[in-house]
Amino acid sequence: MTKPFSKLISASFALGLVAVSARAETDGVGYQEISVKAPFEMPAIKIPVFPKREFVVTDFGAVEGGKAIN
Repeated sequence: MTKPFSKLISASFALGLVAVSARAETDGVGYQEISVKAPFEMPAIKIPVFPKREFVVTDFGAVEGGKAIN
């Protein structure tokens, strides 16, 4: 995490979370919105939420055995 982003998250938690909601996107990746109570106007923080997926690399052309450059 970059320092400005981590400071923003730290400040957000220090100010107190007001609401947390999640909304799904059409491609399967959704995001979680965190609203914060702050002494100034601040948009909700959107954090991506990725679905759990597993991929077998041999299905995409990788070769077992350690001799091929995959």
